[in-house]
Amino acid sequence: MAGDIQRIADLESAPVAEAVAQHSEVVESLYVAGSVGARPLVVVRPMGFLTAAELRRHCRELGVAAEFDVLFIDETQAVDTAAPDAAWLTANAAPDALSLFEAPDGEIETQLVAVWERILDFTPISVHDDFVDVGGDSLSAMEIAVAIAQRWDVNLSLVDLVDASSVRNLSELVRAAQASR
Repeated sequence: MAGDIQRIADLESAPVAEAVAQHSEVVESLYVAGSVGARPLVVVRPMGFLTAAELRRHCRELGVAAEFDVLFIDETQAVDTAAPDAAWLTANAAPDALSLFEAPDGEIETQLVAVWERILDFTPISVHDDFVDVGGDSLSAMEIAVAIAQRWDVNLSLVDLVDASSVRNLSELVRAAQASR
């Protein structure tokens, strides 16, 4: 819990840093202001399994802005807490360790994010968040498929929807289906 958490460092007293540090799966965290794309970078050493989507949801539930990038590190990795370099950290991150938050681009992505947030009761959703990581299951996949059919007159199978796994990939499927008409 919060009393057991050690913070690597707080570079500024940001609500995001405090909210991240309060998550029960966070052992250590570092908040780096204005990293990639001017979003903050949160470096996290988790205790167990933790996704960037779950960390953003936790912050949102605490009333804190949750549009930040997340870099997961393990106990073997060290971070210079005196002068962390967000560009260096992200460039040298393991392929699956970095989760960039990206807002929707264009009408289809914007509407798909709104559908996911409504059906999955999860906010904020990055266009790269994995469907299962944000609470998706077969029932919510069916609801999303129905919403897509109603909005864009595109019929996607549940397999297509789950295989797409993100809003970005799903929007590409919708655009491809529309173009093939």
